[in-house]
Amino acid sequence: MKSIVQAAVCVLVIDACGGTLGGNPESTEPETEQQPEPGPVVQPALTFSITDAPVEDAQNVYITVESVQIAQTEGEWITIPMETDQEIDLLQLQNGETSLLASIESLPAGTYGQTRLILAEEAPGRLVDSEGAEHALVIPSGSDSGLKIQTAFTKVDGVPLELTIDFDLRKSIKVTGKGNGNGNGNEDKSKYQLKPVLRLADNSKSGSAAGEGQDGSVVCVYADGAARDNDDTCENAISSAKVRNGQFKLAFLEPGTYDLRVFRNEVAVGDVEDVVVAVDADKGTKVKLP
Repeated sequence: MKSIVQAAVCVLVIDACGGTLGGNPESTEPETEQQPEPGPVVQPALTFSITDAPVEDAQNVYITVESVQIAQTEGEWITIPMETDQEIDLLQLQNGETSLLASIESLPAGTYGQTRLILAEEAPGRLVDSEGAEHALVIPSGSDSGLKIQTAFTKVDGVPLELTIDFDLRKSIKVTGKGNGNGNGNEDKSKYQLKPVLRLADNSKSGSAAGEGQDGSVVCVYADGAARDNDDTCENAISSAKVRNGQFKLAFLEPGTYDLRVFRNEVAVGDVEDVVVAVDADKGTKVKLP
């Protein structure tokens, strides 16, 4: 009798402890891992994007930026981490289109007077002309001292700053003479050199002018009262755009009053005067071209 009682007690103890006879009722549902809540999104202190004005007689213009650097007056250079190490086709970045180039999460407040783009030496610039032939693009000091912008900007503590580099190819690319061939059986008919004309815009203080026009028209934008060009090189212009699919956009302009000159087939066909641009990057000032 004593042994039977002892056996019954043993069974109860084993079952209560989750043994093999009764199983563990708490183990019937799988445990779920606690997922941490996502933290707040940290907005970079400073970002650089890149855009371009159009150029004739080229399908593609490629560069590879190795680093973006900034400096205060007589200060040390600060390298802004790159967001891309890929080759950039500048001609895909027109009519207000941009590509994120570099950003940094923390930056000392102050005024920075120098910006430079260091180009990758192992990936030299190249240009594909309107007939599809590829040419070397000579960029003096591109991978040494870099492409320089002398426009100052001010960083304020706690206020994110978004800047756009306007890479004006219409003014920058020069044909300097005959090339020596590119070694792949296709003669390099011309030698192209890039002498960059760069403009730096603060996105939060910029506006735009946009509207309709005839496809292929070139639009040059001038400061109010500035001398206007007699051809579509837009040498005296602040920036330029080309009408595609009936639309154009002149982006990243400082607030103010501007004059536009329109060219078709390299001939001036009309002007639009007193175009007022305000800080409104989304809508912009509406313009109808002649």
